[in-house]
Order: sequence, then structure tokens, then C-alpha cells
Amino acid sequence: MRIKVEADIQSDVYIDEMLEMKLHPFLIRIVPHEDGLISKIAFERPIVDYGPFLPQLTEIPGKGTALYFPEPDFIKDEKKLMQHIESFGGLDLGIKEISWDSPLITWIPENEEEASKVPVLSYRRQADYYGQAKKKISLNWLQGTLLHRKMLAHLVLPLSFYRKGCNLYHRFEYSEAFLQFYLMLEGLFGNGQTKNQLVKKAFQASPNLHYGIAHILDAMEKPDLSQHKTWLSNFLGSKGWGYDHEGIIKMLVEQRGVLSHYAIKSTRKQRNTFEDADYHSLGFIAMMIGHFSSIPLRLDPFRGKGI
Repeated sequence: MRIKVEADIQSDVYIDEMLEMKLHPFLIRIVPHEDGLISKIAFERPIVDYGPFLPQLTEIPGKGTALYFPEPDFIKDEKKLMQHIESFGGLDLGIKEISWDSPLITWIPENEEEASKVPVLSYRRQADYYGQAKKKISLNWLQGTLLHRKMLAHLVLPLSFYRKGCNLYHRFEYSEAFLQFYLMLEGLFGNGQTKNQLVKKAFQASPNLHYGIAHILDAMEKPDLSQHKTWLSNFLGSKGWGYDHEGIIKMLVEQRGVLSHYAIKSTRKQRNTFEDADYHSLGFIAMMIGHFSSIPLRLDPFRGKGI
């Protein structure tokens, strides 16, 4: 059995014809569009013990047949090679992105016996946020938003960080999303401070930030958010911090520092572009704190209160 792993390339790089090289055990191809711009990179190799990695058809009583796909650890070498090309291609050629996190996996049987064991020859490992509710814009929303714009003009720039953070979050760029959410929170509740201790003090003094933190702590009691609660509990416990408002404020400020710096010789855990999923819960918690804290922020001008 052979396996082919393909990923799309976003770039303005062109080639005259398909490039092909061998790097044991891989046959590597870079394929162009009709216009000559490179479109994809493909890695093909033999795989002997392929059974555990094949998609599996499973009968579910009363529900019919379901197709299960294996975790993609068996293509980790291909992913590392794509990440290497992406980083150096970004520097040397201006390659924008290789979609190594959503590759097309194709099984290539070499005889009839192998073909009989593969229920699906090709599938794409694609992460996405499915099931998001579509929201309808109303005339009341448009009128209320614009007619009261002067009362809320001070929130336009802070909320732009929140919007950008959400866009990054839904592209699975969690560490960068967190930094955008942090800019919103620091801008609104940091009282103009830049030193960590003073920022934490300002955060502690903000009732609106505490409102946001209280609501995310309540929300994480729901079963569908248990993964984020577990992550937060483990993270705060590893630091010896309480699972409370003070612990979350310490986490926000500390992680902003961790994710804003990088040292190639550092031995501590630090930001890794290729392991951004590690920051999923951090990004989610910061996003929801920003969301919940915006509720009193929008009401305060009408109640005669400042930020």
C-alpha cells in the first residue's frame, strides 16, 4: 500500500513545470496551477503496516453505518517536512501558507487485496468550527448601534481587537488570538499601566473585568465546556494559583508575557506556531472574558459611569 498526502499552498511563487524529488522514503512533488503558480505539495510513500491507519466502517445499532477516521499521527513526518518548507519558503520565496493542518490523504492500493480493505480512498483532515449559529441583522440593531454611536465611540478601537481575535481564533491561531483579546482587556481595564504588577492591580480593581471573569467561570460549569474547565484547573494548579478571579488575572498577564517573547535557547515551554492547539483553552477563556465584560461596558455610558 502507498499513501499520498497533499496540502494546498498559498503563494505568488511560480514554476515552469511540476517539481519532483526523492527523499527516502518519500517521492515529493510540487504541482502548479494552469497559470504556473504553485498550488499544492504532495508526499507519496509506501506503508507496510497500514491496517491501523485506514478509515473504518462501523455498524451502529439502530443508526446504520458510520465511517471513522484515524488520528493523523501517522503523517507526522510529512507535516514536519511541510512546516520546514513553509518556514524557509516564507523567508526565501514569500510563501504565505502551506495547509499542513488540513491535508488530503489518499490511499493507493497496489493489488486487489489491498483495494478491498480501503472503504474510502481519499479524505481530507480538515478542522472547522461547524454548527455556528448564523445571526440575522435587524433594523433595530442598525438604528440602535448608529444612533447611540457618540455614547459608545470610545469602544470602537478596543472592540476591533476583539473582532480580530475572533477571526484568528476561528482560524485556529489561538496564541495570536489570545494576544488580541489581551490588548482589548489591557486597553480597557489596565489603567494605562505596562508593568505586570501594576496591570494586575488595575485588573483587580475593575468591576467590569470581574463581571466577565465571573460569567466565564459560571459558563464553564456546562458539560460542553468541561475541556476548558479542566485545562484551566490544571494550569492554575500547576502554578499554585487559585481557581478564582485572582488566579485568572495572574494567568492572563503571565501568558501575555510568555506569548510575546521567544528565545531559541530557552528550555521552558514557550510559543510554538506549529503547536498552537495547546493554547485553545487560553484563547477561548480570554475571548469569553472579553465578550462578557463588554455587556456592562456598553451599558455604563447610559448609567453615567465610565470604564
